[in-house]
Amino acid sequence: MLEGLGYMIEKTRHKVMLDGNEVAEVDIIATDPLGEKYGVEVKSGEISVSDVRQAYVSAKLAKVKPMIIGKGFSNEASARLAQELNVKVILLPDYIVLTPEELYEIVRKSVTDVIAQLFEPPPKLEDKEKELLRELALSSSFSELSKKLNVSEKALGMIFRSLREKGVLPKISRGYNFVKLRALIVLLLHKLLHSGE
Repeated sequence: MLEGLGYMIEKTRHKVMLDGNEVAEVDIIATDPLGEKYGVEVKSGEISVSDVRQAYVSAKLAKVKPMIIGKGFSNEASARLAQELNVKVILLPDYIVLTPEELYEIVRKSVTDVIAQLFEPPPKLEDKEKELLRELALSSSFSELSKKLNVSEKALGMIFRSLREKGVLPKISRGYNFVKLRALIVLLLHKLLHSGE
């Protein structure tokens, strides 16, 4: 769901250490399309006041913005606290019922869309863009890539945004590995399509 909203999943079950001791665990570290990092707390049920506090404190300890995902709030106080602490909230629907035919059609369309997105012919690339894509294909995470390129993660998020607008990277991110795969395919397609120029 986060990837469908344009977030890139960096880590799951991220342990927060303080002076060599584990003090918290963040369910997901995700980066939004603008390069902002979030510590995401995922709840299978309703969000309580203590859930909001946990999301806030864990994210602050991890030095990221707080976010919580759940099926609504258990009471008005938890909603008010999330607002007061500036915890971003994403609410899940209670349930989704599909027939087997509807599920098949959704999966078929999704797979087709992903393949089309991965293999969409890229525009002509500048040498700087090709080098960035090579480093992207060889890096295991957004953080690692930002260190290799010696740019902040926020600046790297802006670079990704411009590559999305140009049609080099997918408009909707489906996680770092998907973007990595697209980078590799773009390099291969670019060589195939533009090698004679």
